[in-house]
Amino acid sequence: MPDISRRTFGALAVAAITTTPAMAQTYPARPIRILVGFAPGGTADVVARVIATRLPDLLGQQVFIENKAGAGGTLAHAAAAQSPADGYTYTLATNSTFAIAQHLYKSLPYEERALVPVVLATSSAMALCVHPDVPARNIAELIALAKDKPGGLNFSSAGLGATSHLATELFMSMAGVRLSHVPYRAGSQAVQAVVQGDVQLAFVDVHAAKSLLEGGRIRMLGVTSLKRYAGLPEVPTVNESGLPGFEMATTTGLFAPAGVSADILARMEKDVLTVMRRADVQDQLRAVGFEVLAGGHTELEAHVRSESARWGQVIRDRGIQLAP
Repeated sequence: MPDISRRTFGALAVAAITTTPAMAQTYPARPIRILVGFAPGGTADVVARVIATRLPDLLGQQVFIENKAGAGGTLAHAAAAQSPADGYTYTLATNSTFAIAQHLYKSLPYEERALVPVVLATSSAMALCVHPDVPARNIAELIALAKDKPGGLNFSSAGLGATSHLATELFMSMAGVRLSHVPYRAGSQAVQAVVQGDVQLAFVDVHAAKSLLEGGRIRMLGVTSLKRYAGLPEVPTVNESGLPGFEMATTTGLFAPAGVSADILARMEKDVLTVMRRADVQDQLRAVGFEVLAGGHTELEAHVRSESARWGQVIRDRGIQLAP
């Protein structure tokens, strides 16, 4: 790379500073895309589409969702990290990607610092669900059944390292039981495996489990929040069902490639938070099992650190590691 004189570098720096506000004033000049690392209908996809539907009113440009499912959400994360830092590409990720993946893989196709936090969006509790034929009416009975048949009960997940997988690993650790893992490529497939009786149980995001419960297609034994879910007050928490302190949630956050100008990031953060704080948006998301967090980039940054520390410890304790 050719040397740049101090005077030339200074001139470029001044030019960048003076032109950034002008660039921000004209932003966005074309449509924006949000990458989602999971299939349509999943937690991140639902949240991303709610945001994308309403952002155009504030931005004056269309917002498109691009699903890049695979590798526990890391494919979309990598694609966003490698995108131009111009403010036209973001990723709506879950904690399985932005906080957990780094502890599971020996290497990742991106560096954590290649993405910067923008907005902490939502949290969704999970539900421990069983097929109706499973002879357990509560968590205590399920634990007794699992202890009577070590490895004889199968659980599904959205893939190795997914929150549905780690929730079950935490459950096995705290309950002192052994279950057999059947990973799938997507959360919808994992849920259908329980519905069809291919596996006996799974931890399922509440927004997906609720409709199945109402249709009698699964039995819900407990939710993973510390307090009962307002939409299903009759369902106890795992925490109150013999495993005190048990808690798991799928959280979502919006990230941008590192290097996007501060003015553009501030504009995007402000507009997304405006959307998330709208009463109709909060009602829509809460109706399907989401808690709206609506935190800025500092809240998301702190959340990443907290989730990483917590689940990194669980992964080490359980000896879980995936191939690169």
